[in-house]
Parts: sequence; structure tokens; C-alpha cells
Amino acid sequence: SVTGGNEVTNHSLSFSNIDGDGVKIESFYRRTNVMANLQQELAKGMNLEVDGRYTRGTNNGRNDGSRLSDVLKFSPVNPLGDTNESTNTDLGLEGNNLMWRKNPENVVRDIYRQTDGNSIRGNVALSWEIINGLTFRSEFGASGNWNTRKSYTGSVAKDTPTLGGDAEVRKTEGN
Repeated sequence: SVTGGNEVTNHSLSFSNIDGDGVKIESFYRRTNVMANLQQELAKGMNLEVDGRYTRGTNNGRNDGSRLSDVLKFSPVNPLGDTNESTNTDLGLEGNNLMWRKNPENVVRDIYRQTDGNSIRGNVALSWEIINGLTFRSEFGASGNWNTRKSYTGSVAKDTPTLGGDAEVRKTEGN
């Protein structure tokens, strides 16, 4: 952060950055903020305030907790007995899906979901103390945001090793 000023002007500029790995496999969060603020006395009793902020964030969040929970149920060896998914009730069968067929860690690593978000905000205010105890203040503010979400589910996660995976990109704009 940088701040400064004199009798009639105050200003500040700050920058922050977060770059952290998540607890779950293949997850992370990154965010950068830039903020600026200016307060200026235009005349005795008349002040101008301007502030703005820009934020950019990237999130590769793992919203597939159930997949990660499958690690607890994972059997690294084939279960004994019938391997028919419709009749097998031994270790490794969970919701008509034989968990021994694919390692849950490999499944999680085969799913990619990243969201890139941007937001900008700005405010301007003019205040005028007309008489002692009576102040006129006018404010204007604007903001916007836009996001891009990229996702890919590979053939391991889809259990379609010969067909490949599915990819998708979504963009949103607005408040």
C-alpha cells in the first residue's frame, strides 16, 4: 500500500495478491486486487472523493466432493465374488458403480473446472457544506463483472476410455 497527501489532498493505492493451493486434489484459488482512493478539497466546504477497485480471481474448485469421498470406499484390488454391477454387493460396489474399476484419484484428476472472474467498481462523490450542519452530497457509482468457466471431463471420469471426454466453455457478463 502507498498512502499520502497534504492539507487538501489524500490518496492511497493498494495491491494484494493471494495464491494458494486448496486442500483437495487439483484445487487452488488465486486473487489479485488493486484499489485506488482520492479525496480532494476543491474549495472550502467542497470535497471530491473518487475510489475504484479491480479484482481478478481464478478458482479451480473441486465441487465434486462425492468423488473424493469415494477414496474412502476404494478397494485397490478386485472384490471377491460376482463382479456383475447389478448383483454384486461386496466391497467396492457403491450405487451401481464398481469402484475398483477406476482409481478415484485418477477420476478427480481427469475433471477440470476453472473459473476466471473479473470485477471492476468505481465511485465518485461530491459534497458541499452549504451552511454549518447542512451538506449536499451527490454520488455516482458503477460496477461490472465478467466470468469465464472452463470445464473438461475426461474419458477416465466418464468411464468411456475409447470415446474421449467432454469440454465446455461458458462466459457470463453483468452484475
